[in-house]
Amino acid sequence: MSKTVDLGPVSAYALAVKYGYGGTEEEWVAETESKRKEAIEAAATASNSAQEAADSASIADGKMINAANSAIRAESYAVGGTGTRESEDTDNAKNYYEKSKEIFENIKDTGEIDTATTTDTTLNGSKASIAKINAVRGKSEQKSFTGKQLLNASGLNEITD
Repeated sequence: MSKTVDLGPVSAYALAVKYGYGGTEEEWVAETESKRKEAIEAAATASNSAQEAADSASIADGKMINAANSAIRAESYAVGGTGTRESEDTDNAKNYYEKSKEIFENIKDTGEIDTATTTDTTLNGSKASIAKINAVRGKSEQKSFTGKQLLNASGLNEITD
C-alpha cells in the first residue's frame, strides 16, 4: 500500500533546491527559460533538417528515374527492342553495323576490290566495323570507310528493312 503525503504548496524551484540546485530563485528561472528557448530552437533546427532530408530524397528519386530512362533510351539507340521509340528496331547502332557489314561484303564480292579487310571491334559496348579497302575501282590507294560512307558507296540513301 502506498501512502499519499501532502507536502503543501511546493514550487519547482523548491524541488530543484531539494535535489541540489544552489542558485537563487531568479537565477533558476533565468536558467530554466534559457533551456526552454534552446529546446525550442533545437526542435526547429531538427524539423528544418528533416525537411531538407526529405527534399534531398525527393531530388534523388527524380534523378534515379531520369537515369533509368536514359539507360533505356541508350539501349534503344544501341540495339533497339525496348519499345520506347518508333522504328527503334531498325534505327539503332546494331542494325547500322549489320547493314554496313553486309554492304561491305557485297562490294568486296564484286571483284572491284583487290584486297579488303574488316575488323570488328567494340566501342563503348557497341559493335563497330572498320573496313580497309585497297584499289577501289582500279585506284591504287588505301582508304578506310565508315559505315555511312559504305552506305553511300552502295548507292543507298537510307536504310530500309
